Amino acid sequence: MDTTSPRLRMSLLGVVVAACFIALFARLWYLQALEAPELAVQATANRTRTVATEAPRGRIFDLKGRVIVDNRTSLIVSIDRNELKKVKDRDDLIARLADVLTANGAPIKISTIERRLAEKNSDQLQAVPIATDVTEEVIHRLSEYAEDFPSVTYERKTVRVYPYGTAASNVLGYTGRITAEILKKIEPGTDPDGVEKTYQPDSIVGMAGIESTYEKELRGTPGIELVQVDSKNRPVGTESYQPPKSGNDIQLHIDIEVQMRAEQALVERLDVLRGTSQRDGTVRGAPAGSVVVLDPRDGGVVALASAPSYDPQEFAAGISQERYNQLQNVNGASALIDRSITGQYAPGSTFKLVTAAAALSNGLIDANSSIYDDGVYRVGNPVQEFTNAGKEKYGNVNVVRGLTVSSDVYFYWLGDRMDGTTLIQDAATAFGFDKRTGIDLPNESAGYVLTKAEKKALSNKYPDAYPNGDWYTGDNVQL
Repeated sequence: MDTTSPRLRMSLLGVVVAACFIALFARLWYLQALEAPELAVQATANRTRTVATEAPRGRIFDLKGRVIVDNRTSLIVSIDRNELKKVKDRDDLIARLADVLTANGAPIKISTIERRLAEKNSDQLQAVPIATDVTEEVIHRLSEYAEDFPSVTYERKTVRVYPYGTAASNVLGYTGRITAEILKKIEPGTDPDGVEKTYQPDSIVGMAGIESTYEKELRGTPGIELVQVDSKNRPVGTESYQPPKSGNDIQLHIDIEVQMRAEQALVERLDVLRGTSQRDGTVRGAPAGSVVVLDPRDGGVVALASAPSYDPQEFAAGISQERYNQLQNVNGASALIDRSITGQYAPGSTFKLVTAAAALSNGLIDANSSIYDDGVYRVGNPVQEFTNAGKEKYGNVNVVRGLTVSSDVYFYWLGDRMDGTTLIQDAATAFGFDKRTGIDLPNESAGYVLTKAEKKALSNKYPDAYPNGDWYTGDNVQL
């Protein structure tokens, strides 16, 4: 067979061409009939993007209706990363922007601008905030020479403000930019209209205190804008817009005036104690402390002071790592720990009420049971002496007088009478000393009531610190 004949070659070519057309038409039919709906969805997604605008957070009021956390308008300078890509001399632009900000009361380093632009947890469509609370002079300068600052934008946003400064900072907490870890875990709430309060990679959230506990209530509903973009992801129009809605206001039981007085009294007392000698001769550092004021009528918390403290406004404006580290160590104590709910301390003489309740409820004493308080209580063999503060002598003391004058000797005697039992521990547990109170603040620690079994376990685990795991009469006396 002669395969070189022109007629045969033309026939083969015709077959190949026909096969190509059949394959092409088959592909077109597949795309139109089977994949058309999915491709249409992808096309819509490719030409629209969702841009969220943060809503003002709800305000916080004190017991008497005073605003203790509010919002205010802040001038913010930002950089549009999409527009920045078009700038020929990017480094020069950033350097000039840093110069303008620094010269007009908003000092910033070039490295700081670069770091903020490089953050990956920011929406690429949203401008990156570079400086907050800038002056009108900065805005005037950027407006006047707008052609010299392409991609640089400015706007007014609401930011958190704490009108009483450091007062109640451990209660109120602070806000900050959401982290990638929180963004993965946080569950958005809904507003009264059923609209979800969504979170974005640069959302502001409560990071501590009431701001954190009531995040769902305080958070507003973000404004949602459906933006049309071109093939290069540049905005070209708006399809729809849902305006932001403010979060809910909340009212606390805290009285800000009482709170400030408690904080002042605490600081003054720490200043008095600092540098003084204790009973064992050691010098008090007194770096920290707390004061709690309760309303005896309903148990409401009127004041919750903790020292050292901090200014939550520093976090609202964006705190540096250096400053954050400083707050972690203020004369050896962290300002970011609320000692009134997180610290675990011996209750001191307030525990006399528990000891009295244990003895009275179990019939070991009545209101008239008394002893002679000569300032010293002796127990054990060899004898150990336990004294009143200052070795004060109170004479005849019953439970009422014992509580009134805080007679240590009387309650040493009660502890001795309950030796060999768990009556004191049982009473402490009944009062909830081993549990959290359930206060609506994060990071509350449960109390701790020492028992014989726990002392034994501590001795087994830490023999150097607890060389003897046995329970002695002296343990009950001191309890």
